[in-house]
Amino acid sequence: MNLPRVGILGMGDMGAALAKSLSGHGVTVLTTLEGRSAASCDRAKSSGVTLQARLADVVQTCDVFLSVVPPSKADILAEAVASHIARDRTGGPLLFVDCNAVTPDHACRLARMIEAAGGSFVDGSIIGPPPGVGTPRLYVCGNRAAELLAFDGMGLIVRDLRAPVGRASALKLLFSGLNKGFNALSATMVIAAERLDMGEALQAEIETMVPALSKRMTAQIPYLPVNAARWVPEMHEIAELLSEVGLSPGFHKGAAETFGLIANEFGNGETRETFDRSRTVRDLARACAARLHR
Repeated sequence: MNLPRVGILGMGDMGAALAKSLSGHGVTVLTTLEGRSAASCDRAKSSGVTLQARLADVVQTCDVFLSVVPPSKADILAEAVASHIARDRTGGPLLFVDCNAVTPDHACRLARMIEAAGGSFVDGSIIGPPPGVGTPRLYVCGNRAAELLAFDGMGLIVRDLRAPVGRASALKLLFSGLNKGFNALSATMVIAAERLDMGEALQAEIETMVPALSKRMTAQIPYLPVNAARWVPEMHEIAELLSEVGLSPGFHKGAAETFGLIANEFGNGETRETFDRSRTVRDLARACAARLHR
């Protein structure tokens, strides 16, 4: 079977893991290190991808392009790809798959941009940890979504929603609003407890009354510095989605503030491999509570 050639940007934990998994299954994966950070370059070089000098070269060579960047970068990348489609591409229509945590309306705006340049657009969303850590699900929708089923079983599960553009993005934000929003709520309350000198008492009550919650918090909260900075714009996208359907955006705006506090306290340097495995829930809460005093 002739597999599509895949271009991927960026090379964060998810993008690099997808690239490594696909290339390990015989897919030619292309990326560029043009303008990338040192960490992204290291991840790209270890993922088995074929490096191209420029983004224009990736767009010219690949059949499918996966955009896997923070929501705040989705428009910038789509605009750049669209310009190269219109100016440089000589093959068939490029299939551009936006895999970012954006609202349905945002996804539709990106679709119009890509299609106006002569490309095809699929709305995608990735739920779950990166390949190698787990088996994420890639939900897709749009006219050419079924073509992505070629990658099903290559370290990920591909599910065609058979729906218009926007549904995959909606599912991602709804799930993230619950899952990551729950982490934000938990972190907010334990930080507040430390501010009130009630951290030990709250921890004991949670362990006694809701041990399943205690187990989840112990697994999730100390790890938040790895992802907190990336989740801030995602929380704002969720808040926008809730506003669009007539619900209050306040909770997820607050979640963005909590993740911002954690990111500012611990910086953006921690990775899945380097985070402090000795850190406890209360360690994180005490550090953030102390920052509020400064």
